[in-house]
Amino acid sequence: MLVRIFILAFIALLALPSWAQPAPPDAIRLKSGALYRGTISELVPDGQVVMMTVTGETKTFAMTEVEYAGPAASLPGATPPAGAPLAAALPPDTKLQLRFHSDSPEITLHRRTSSAQTVGIGMGWGTRGGFGFSPFAARAETYEPLCKAPCDVKLEPGTYYLGLSSDDGDPIGERRPLVLTKPGSLVGVYEDNSNLRTAGWLTILGSFIGAGVATGVVAANIEPCNNCSVSSGAAVPLVVASGVALAGSIVGLILIFQQDEATVAVE
Repeated sequence: MLVRIFILAFIALLALPSWAQPAPPDAIRLKSGALYRGTISELVPDGQVVMMTVTGETKTFAMTEVEYAGPAASLPGATPPAGAPLAAALPPDTKLQLRFHSDSPEITLHRRTSSAQTVGIGMGWGTRGGFGFSPFAARAETYEPLCKAPCDVKLEPGTYYLGLSSDDGDPIGERRPLVLTKPGSLVGVYEDNSNLRTAGWLTILGSFIGAGVATGVVAANIEPCNNCSVSSGAAVPLVVASGVALAGSIVGLILIFQQDEATVAVE
């Protein structure tokens, strides 16, 4: 009898650590329905989440695949502990309340969701058999619209690359990262350089029209010359007209390539 009691007590002592072992503090539920429990060691809102599971494995998931990541007690649909209020089963609102505004009309705030850059070397052949190499670089970015100013938006704390668009135009990205840690206000400044680009085209057109008119006037006033191809009096005006056309083209091209600029800052 004593031996039997001793064996039962020994088995109870062996099982005691498993009874006292605390439940995993965190949980991750994927959009596919898979559920993982353990301890979250890293969580980037627009990147990934890393968890050490109860079995000792390290799992990494892209946030685009995740439906919920956070405390296990706040997992949507989880059964609250006995005696705990029902609200404990609801996920806490960890997003930051932000007010976005801009002095420019019809400005939309965007969040960059992906970015890719391609670098390479192109090779071409000439008409006379020669060839050459030319390096190139291309960058592609994808943006998600958030809201149109003035508006309120909620974002997870973290680092973001934001952008602005005017009317229905393409987003112009802010090259500097913006770190959001607390609620507040965002101000967007959009610099529209479309007038400069229009001025560039007009400058090129005007310079060529002016050079053409000057050439025509000079040609109409050239006196016949039997021993020369170009009158000495016409040489200087033609050179000046060509210089004006070249200078106007250079200035026009500089203006044409002026892109819009966007800045998003925390007030």
